[in-house]
Amino acid sequence: MAAPAAAEKTEASGAAAAAPGRRLMSPMGYVVVAVIMGITAGVVFLVTRGFHDAGQKPAIQEAYEETELGQFTRELSPDPSNLVRDQFSVKIVLLLNPNYKNVSEVKPLVDKRKNLLKHIVSTEIIHPKTEAELRNPGILEALGNELRHRLNAEFGASKDGQEVIHKVIFPESRLPTHR
Repeated sequence: MAAPAAAEKTEASGAAAAAPGRRLMSPMGYVVVAVIMGITAGVVFLVTRGFHDAGQKPAIQEAYEETELGQFTRELSPDPSNLVRDQFSVKIVLLLNPNYKNVSEVKPLVDKRKNLLKHIVSTEIIHPKTEAELRNPGILEALGNELRHRLNAEFGASKDGQEVIHKVIFPESRLPTHR
């Protein structure tokens, strides 16, 4: 008979522990939990907000301007085993500096000098290059840097030290094979 008395005793103590009117924490405990939840929500908001800011800015600035100088071609001597001449051909586009004080004022200046710039590209940069240089796999990068420096020298430095031409790109190119 001792076993049923022990079972009744454990049921009575279990019922007292789960009484519906009894609080788990004091009122101050609830305030602390609410403050911690608020801080956690604020940190999550700040961290996720950083991911959304990058999408709101435009990828390309509105002040972006470009000037096309056209196609430049040079015939190269053929390989002794080949009857067809190799050809070096690039289309040159100048990207104007978007940080320049007023790009819309600079573009007509560049367009006005377009024929002079074409002459410089042709006679001072592309035609004096050796065939070995034009066949080099890294010619476009080297040519882009050389063109940017030489054509910016033609415009001179501005008062605030900004260059007119930001980058030279080659949207179309036909390069000879490397020997």
